[in-house]
Amino acid sequence: GTAVIDTLVEQIQARPGDDRAVVLLGYEKEMTQMLKEVNPGLSRRFQLDNAFFFPDFSDQDLVKILIDKAKQQDLKISVKIAKLAVRKLAKARAKPNFGNGGAVDTLLSEAVQNSGSD
Repeated sequence: GTAVIDTLVEQIQARPGDDRAVVLLGYEKEMTQMLKEVNPGLSRRFQLDNAFFFPDFSDQDLVKILIDKAKQQDLKISVKIAKLAVRKLAKARAKPNFGNGGAVDTLLSEAVQNSGSD
């Protein structure tokens, strides 16, 4: 926890000749809380005003991602079935920490596991 953050802050101190980039990724609420509460030096170094925010994929995007990921695994999935599967993800989207594209991986993995249990 805090030991990792303290080490991170120590390592990103401006040193002449250092050429270093650090990217912090996470859910907005949790990242905001971490930057404000864990170490005051973080919020000074990683200013939320300069953060990039990536919106969740649309259902149409998730359908395309699902079809593409299935194809990468040599699986065939129709657009109709992909749309039904993405509707299932709509319920998950309402829950905290929705995995977005990662939720497609989980859904596809579950489908493959379930198909092998017949």
